[in-house]
Amino acid sequence: MKRKNILKFVSLLGIGSFVMVAAASCTSAATPTPNPEPNPNPEPKPDPMPNPPSGGMNGGDINPGGGQNMMDSAAQELTAARTALTSLLASKNANIEMYSDYAKIQNTLIAAYTTAEQTSQNSSATLEQVKNATSALQTAINTANSNKQKFDQDHSNLLMSYKNLMATLAKKETTVMTLKDPKYSAILDQINGVSCKGEELVQHTLDPVSGIVPAANTITEEITKIEEVISEKTLQDQKNNADQFDNYQSFTLDKTKLENVEDAKKMGQPANYSFVGYSVDVTGTSGQETTIPNWNFAQRAIFTSGNQPTKVTATTTGEDQSTAKPLSDVSWIYSLAGTGAKYTLEFTYYGPSTGWLYFPYKLVKANDDVGLQYKLNSNETLTPIIFGEGTTTNGPAATVENINVAKVRLTGLAFGKNT
Repeated sequence: MKRKNILKFVSLLGIGSFVMVAAASCTSAATPTPNPEPNPNPEPKPDPMPNPPSGGMNGGDINPGGGQNMMDSAAQELTAARTALTSLLASKNANIEMYSDYAKIQNTLIAAYTTAEQTSQNSSATLEQVKNATSALQTAINTANSNKQKFDQDHSNLLMSYKNLMATLAKKETTVMTLKDPKYSAILDQINGVSCKGEELVQHTLDPVSGIVPAANTITEEITKIEEVISEKTLQDQKNNADQFDNYQSFTLDKTKLENVEDAKKMGQPANYSFVGYSVDVTGTSGQETTIPNWNFAQRAIFTSGNQPTKVTATTTGEDQSTAKPLSDVSWIYSLAGTGAKYTLEFTYYGPSTGWLYFPYKLVKANDDVGLQYKLNSNETLTPIIFGEGTTTNGPAATVENINVAKVRLTGLAFGKNT
């Protein structure tokens, strides 16, 4: 009963005291005492002494942990600051892309992001350093936005021209995709060459890092140049020309293109001559069988009646045929005798810069010598055309009885007019 009363009494003291009294009760039970009344004072001291109770009715510290809790709070604040900085850094790509046409503003903003990233990656950065980095980056973002708005307000005409240039260059890129065939290489080079200045302006952006802001009229001029070379009509004409030369473009000889031929060889061919190419030596009509013809040019003619060459025409019988096309356009140059004598061929060309010239040739007389040279456009150097054996010649040796075809490689052909 004594033990039971003690336990009932101490149950009112709280959990911390219960442990201590229970330990004392166990000791008391092991060695009974004859005292009729318990005397808890002085209370027995357990050995070893338990940790002092805390909180509640015992009057302990109501902020357990002390300095440790303060440290946890600081760590949480640093973590929150780092999270805010990381969140702000996540906007880097999108923000920088917004200023792709404003190089100076973009560069400044990139530098701010780089500095903030260095702080974010520094595991030893203090709370103050992290907060300062976040604040500085946010300020840089806001400044970039306000600077862009001010630039746009101050350069409204430039902004419009720049947007038009961007649209024109996009159209140009679509156009060049149709020019991948090698036969269109010169057209492609022409378009790319004309577009270089406009592309350079876009590369430097509206607000260059160095140099001056471009003028609106300068951009407009470049737009006009690009639009001219990519216009549908211009492009179609040039492609048709390149197609024609790719499939061999023929040119009919024109007597008016002969220059500086000596007077003795300028006579016209006899009106009743039909054939102009012969497999034997050609002699003149003076009665001397060895006389060479004194004409320098002759054209094949086809006669069906009378002495007028028959021509192809859509007109009805009996109408004028003087402007109709002859049945044959075969012609021969009989002589290029004379100082500086030459035949000039002019043509418009939009094919690759290297091409081939083909023309038939033969001798008028067996003991004649052939010596031909040519020059292309502004090149003052005369290039010899060589006939004979070997892989570097332009064709077989000339003879009277055979018509051979010369093959001459032309390099440096101009885009457009050639002579």
